[in-house]
Amino acid sequence: ERFTGEVLVNQSAELQGSVPITFSDCGGADFLGKVKAMAPNALQTGKTTQIVASGSLAKRVKGGTYTIQMKQTLFPYTTLGQLKDAPICEERELPLSAVGVKVGKLTWEGLSCPLSAGNIVAKIDMELSGKLPTALASTKTTVTAKGPRGEKLLCVTIESKR
Repeated sequence: ERFTGEVLVNQSAELQGSVPITFSDCGGADFLGKVKAMAPNALQTGKTTQIVASGSLAKRVKGGTYTIQMKQTLFPYTTLGQLKDAPICEERELPLSAVGVKVGKLTWEGLSCPLSAGNIVAKIDMELSGKLPTALASTKTTVTAKGPRGEKLLCVTIESKR
């Protein structure tokens, strides 16, 4: 427990309802893709929420791989889940857990390959436990992708705060 102003906050309390999320494109000038929008701006506990990210790709790419890592941003800063070098064109599921407690799962829906230059949309289904411990609701998820020749495709960071 910690004291914040006049409210006592219990870190082990369960969160029910929505968890606000924000995103930022973390790619530089040498990245072929840019993430420009993401919706919705909150995840629902006890349900699956589809996150839709849209952006642009500077040139056609056959395919590639991506890495997703989700970590807590509050103590004890646990990694909740990670996929490394997964095929960008295939659906993959990432179970999320901390200290043996399942808190949800993230499903990358896969992109239609080859990837054409121009507008691009990526979808992630995010399922959060209906009994999510409050301490696990503040997270930072980083998604990076590279092309078959190592080209930097995209980088996006999604943060949830509670």
